[in-house]
Amino acid sequence: MIPITDDYMFKSVFSDRNLLKQLLERILPDVEISELVVIIPEKTVEPFSDTHGIRFDISAETCTQMFNMEMQNRIADYSPKRARYSGDMMDANSLEKGTPYEELKDAYVIIITPEDPFEENRMVYTAETSIQSNGRPTEEGKKIIYVNCSGTEGQQEYPQLIPFCRYVMGVKTDDAFVKEIDKKRTVLQQG
Repeated sequence: MIPITDDYMFKSVFSDRNLLKQLLERILPDVEISELVVIIPEKTVEPFSDTHGIRFDISAETCTQMFNMEMQNRIADYSPKRARYSGDMMDANSLEKGTPYEELKDAYVIIITPEDPFEENRMVYTAETSIQSNGRPTEEGKKIIYVNCSGTEGQQEYPQLIPFCRYVMGVKTDDAFVKEIDKKRTVLQQG
């Protein structure tokens, strides 16, 4: 069976509004996620013909939030600067001319990987801009989240995410959400 880490399978499964919302809620347990109004698998953003474009695996929005989610099997191929660029491209295409900056939606770049990007064995790493002297976030509304499915540190902060991470690593569980993903994956495999 094609694994959930496969590019096509990941995009196909999480094009499902219900499954995507559930996954986002597990990754961002402290964030209220309203109804997803837009979901675009494999969205390509090329702002100008002579600039570097980017392709998002799954792009989604609510009325106040933007999400870019990607599955990366080899984290060595995914530079932190690529994550920064992804977030910047999300912003660059979100405001119409003349719209105040305060209307920018909160932006989340989420990278899911079976490998540890920062070698600290954490399950979730969150990066956001902060004041260097005191570490206080700048409140600009953009976060980059790395979900290290092989990590064990910090699991107590994300108990609902653990079954999904195990699934990414090839271990099935009795979790209802994981069963939904597996069912969708089976249907896609047979179809």
